[in-house]
Amino acid sequence: MTRIQSQLNSSLEVATKKFKEEVDHIKQEVMSANNNPNNLTTSIHIDKFKMEHDLKCNKSQRELEERINSKLSDIENRHNNAISQLKMQIENSFNLQNDLITKMNEEQRWMEEEAIRMRVEHEARIKQEMLQLEDRMRKERDEAVQRAIRIESQFRSLAQNLQKAVDQHSLETNTFSTPPTNQRRDIRLNESELGLNMSGHDLIQALLQRSNHQ
Repeated sequence: MTRIQSQLNSSLEVATKKFKEEVDHIKQEVMSANNNPNNLTTSIHIDKFKMEHDLKCNKSQRELEERINSKLSDIENRHNNAISQLKMQIENSFNLQNDLITKMNEEQRWMEEEAIRMRVEHEARIKQEMLQLEDRMRKERDEAVQRAIRIESQFRSLAQNLQKAVDQHSLETNTFSTPPTNQRRDIRLNESELGLNMSGHDLIQALLQRSNHQ
């Protein structure tokens, strides 16, 4: 805007300078005509021409000033419009930035809330799994204790049966009422029944069967 205004002012100065030069030239002609007494009529025409010329110059100057003012007003309006648009763009940018910041803050708050919720759920799930594991381990321990008690009872019963079988065998082998031949036969039978060459499991089964028959 300043550059255009300077150009217009320079054009106005040039036009004014040219106008002054024409006026000075006319004045010189008028003065030379006034110095000549025979040119009175010419002087009147010159004055009339001067007046008309002044009017035209003033009119031209006014028109030029009006055009300059119009151009300046147009330039100023365009400048103001450009500034208004720039201000609007800046304001829109600020609003968009504020909206973006608000959205980012909301997303960050949501992420924090989700993280807290997931952590609480994870801790609750871990606690529940630990409780279930403890309960299962306690049940397995109780079952193992019960199995141990049952096995101990079975071994105790088996030991009692074995002791009874051994006592019965000793009683039979030490009986004096049995003849020697029969006694030796019973001993052999008892030895065969006991199965000295049997495995431990078979021996236990045989003793249990013998105890049941007796």
